[in-house]
Amino acid sequence: MEFEFSFKERKFFCSLDWYEWAHGLGVKASFTEEARRIGAIKFLCDESNEHFEDLSSLSKAQILDALATALVNNRLDSSIQNMIEWQKAVNANGFDKISPIISQLSNAF
Repeated sequence: MEFEFSFKERKFFCSLDWYEWAHGLGVKASFTEEARRIGAIKFLCDESNEHFEDLSSLSKAQILDALATALVNNRLDSSIQNMIEWQKAVNANGFDKISPIISQLSNAF
């Protein structure tokens, strides 16, 4: 699933892909700005999470739709901000790596 959204007056393009994670549910969100990679976040929900059962009863499409809606509606701003700050720090040290930021998938619901 691909879509655009705004974060602090910046336009981001996001691609959501199902992420195979042995401990529960996972979605990898990859972000670009003006065709330049700016980071990624793995949204995870561990089997021990109190919301796991509810989330696992949803289809993959429903989970992706809810995550996209949460990003568009700025409900996951702290995750986006963490990714941006991490990228700045890594880039300032001369590295061009994508963020290993992890966030709670259930926060999108």
